[in-house]
Amino acid sequence: MLIIHILCGLAFYPICIIIYYFQDILAIHLPSYRINAVFGNLIVYIPMKIFPVLIWIVLGIWVGNSRGFFDAYYIPPGSALDELLFVYYLAWIGMIVGLAIKSNSKAWELADQVAKNREKRQSDILNSEMEKAENGDAEQQFNLGFRFLKGIGVPRDICKSFMWFKKAALNGNVDAQIKLGVMYFLGKGTPADYINAHAWASIASEHRLEESSLILNKTEALMTSSQLDKARTYESFLRSQIPPNNGCS
Repeated sequence: MLIIHILCGLAFYPICIIIYYFQDILAIHLPSYRINAVFGNLIVYIPMKIFPVLIWIVLGIWVGNSRGFFDAYYIPPGSALDELLFVYYLAWIGMIVGLAIKSNSKAWELADQVAKNREKRQSDILNSEMEKAENGDAEQQFNLGFRFLKGIGVPRDICKSFMWFKKAALNGNVDAQIKLGVMYFLGKGTPADYINAHAWASIASEHRLEESSLILNKTEALMTSSQLDKARTYESFLRSQIPPNNGCS
């Protein structure tokens, strides 16, 4: 019986991973797709996200009948195998709920371990991003800017967000260049500056014309011809400071 438990448990991991990687493709072919056109992403998005959780709730209920099962055989958060699973958090949440339904005391122990592991992992990710960003990694600089903008794992700080977006933009990150154009236009994290907004949006338009055009159109409607000339001059200066970008953010 124990061997069956282990084999079934391992079988659920690849199922969750397959769903994670192919959920967008699966969503397109769901029978509810036509209904989705009316109700937005709610019909498709929610089922595909919670499906791994439902699988693990069932597994948790099943193995919850054997209280000794988790003493030796469950895969602990933070283990080598767990590190490979991008859907680990959904899986553990489902398992915890399943165990709780069966009144298995391991549910609360597992919940505590998952919470501590998740906190440590988030801290490790943040420290790694910070180190790479400080060494000039444009992608990680953008990630930090987004973290501070939304308050993800750090206190929300619009000024620090602007600072990291600007570093990333100067290192050629297109997403950051667009964000910078928006922040200059709205005066978020910096005084409103249409010249800067136009210059950054124009630089980003080489690779992301559709998103940049909105900023360009709005700024040009509010700028004088003299300001537009200054924006184009400043844009030329910025281009000389930015490394070549192949179109990737």
